[in-house]
Amino acid sequence: MKIATKIHSTQLLITALLLLTGLKTLAQSTLVPLGNNAYDIIDRMEIKSGALSHIIFSDVKPYTRMNADAFAEMMDSSKTISFSRVDRQNLYYIFSDNGEWYSRGEIQSKDTILKWFYQTKADLYSHVSNAFTIKVNPVFYFTAGAEPDSSKIVAQNSRGFNIRGWIDKKIGYYADFLETDALEPGYVQARINETLAVPGYGRYIPYHVRGVDYSNSDGYFDFTIAKYILVQFGQDKNFIGDGYRSMFLSDFSNNYLFLKLSTQIWKFNYENLYMQLTPQYTDGADTLYEKKYASIQHLSYDLTKFLNVGLFDAVVFDRTDHFDFSYLNPIIFYDPVEYGLGSSVHDNALIGFDYKANFLRHFQLYGQFILDDYNYGASQSGSGYFGDKYANQIGLKWIDVCGIHNLDLQLENNLSRPYTYSHDDAAYTPTGTETPYTIANYSNYNQPLADPLGANFREYIAIIRYQPFNKLFFTAKFIHSTFGSDTGSSNWGGNIFLNYSDHPLVYGNTIGQGVKNTLFIADFTMSYMIKHNLFIDLRYTQRNLNNALYGQFNTTVLTLTIRMNMAQIQYDY
Repeated sequence: MKIATKIHSTQLLITALLLLTGLKTLAQSTLVPLGNNAYDIIDRMEIKSGALSHIIFSDVKPYTRMNADAFAEMMDSSKTISFSRVDRQNLYYIFSDNGEWYSRGEIQSKDTILKWFYQTKADLYSHVSNAFTIKVNPVFYFTAGAEPDSSKIVAQNSRGFNIRGWIDKKIGYYADFLETDALEPGYVQARINETLAVPGYGRYIPYHVRGVDYSNSDGYFDFTIAKYILVQFGQDKNFIGDGYRSMFLSDFSNNYLFLKLSTQIWKFNYENLYMQLTPQYTDGADTLYEKKYASIQHLSYDLTKFLNVGLFDAVVFDRTDHFDFSYLNPIIFYDPVEYGLGSSVHDNALIGFDYKANFLRHFQLYGQFILDDYNYGASQSGSGYFGDKYANQIGLKWIDVCGIHNLDLQLENNLSRPYTYSHDDAAYTPTGTETPYTIANYSNYNQPLADPLGANFREYIAIIRYQPFNKLFFTAKFIHSTFGSDTGSSNWGGNIFLNYSDHPLVYGNTIGQGVKNTLFIADFTMSYMIKHNLFIDLRYTQRNLNNALYGQFNTTVLTLTIRMNMAQIQYDY
């Protein structure tokens, strides 16, 4: 692909944005970072209310800060919901974290430094006015620990900053930068070596024997048009779903360039997401990486006071000389478009649906189903047809378990059939390797866009969260999964980057086929919030992997972390 092509794709997104800026803009809001405590708090509050708010549509993340504050203020004023003391303090956390939208004004700090810094509870520096708003905060993540089984040191040193605000209450902006040096646990380093990407990030520079050095930057600006439509353009991540994992779109891969239109009106929320992604690459010469594209639509509707349903549609595609304008069509379902373009062989289209039901003020049932491919005629001829590609999720959340305030339980089951998310478009061989890959597979930066396990797996997750006091958090997470890996040159359907046409079996394909792997992870974390968004974490992780071919691999990791304005990093795969 030529350099001019890459420039053209970026120009296309900028052009689309400029066309939209011709419309009248209204007040806007930046976004609550993924992993922020507000997500668990809002989830609890909605379940406890027993109803859907029409303010927050929890199946599409990140939320706007404006909506997060509006939801919290609505909960705070409710006369029908019984909140614990910790719940009230959690609402206060949201008000502090999104002070520019709090109806009572910014929450002032009692610990101002040099009269200029930490005037507000949540921000190192803050200036808020109708004409111009700016908030600046430090970001850091310092970890020290060990793997007792192998006597290896585990460490991470991340430091950076973020900045957000608005101009004339019409254009919002956000930017951050993070520089990281890390000595990862052995199994994480093994994945880095295999994929040539740091999970959740991307390219890195190796140092010493085990070290990785990488940087990450996000940034976007946004504005609201036509009262109900929020437009965002920039570099970041998105998440679709109510589960711990997502079968639609997760935040596991690196960030990406995107243009997003979010239309929220009455009981409807409609998302149009246009993404520029990076296909497979190798750690070779310093060259400009190839690009591919994706277009995703998600329509969510509050069907009743307690039930939300959604429709999902996505297509991943590559063009040798242009971004395909046909996929800018904002109307959901791309199969007719794909067919009309004559691109069904080259482009990877997926469809799905999701649901969420809150009931009894203590429970939430949620799930997703995504269909990558299905051939009714072939499936009737025998079971386990290789072309039956789909993934499924079902989960349950239970808050205030057995009447214990702020003790919550989440159970989730995920599965993906062999060859799901893979494709059979023309093979492409990155420079420096002899392995042919496809381009239109559902990935970015050598990492899946959905579940970290890719395909050909079953996964069971149990998460217990307990917050006995305002600033003290306990989390216990248990993950059990079985998945199949390849044997020699045979593609058994777990590697989503390979061409699924190269399959050993036409019928008889089952989840976990190939070399069977059984994985169990137990993760225990105790966190204490010293000051607003300043945490200290004590963490114990036990990971046991049994590979039918190579045997047992056990890993124990103990870490102590101090972090500020940054979510916990999860290496649970």
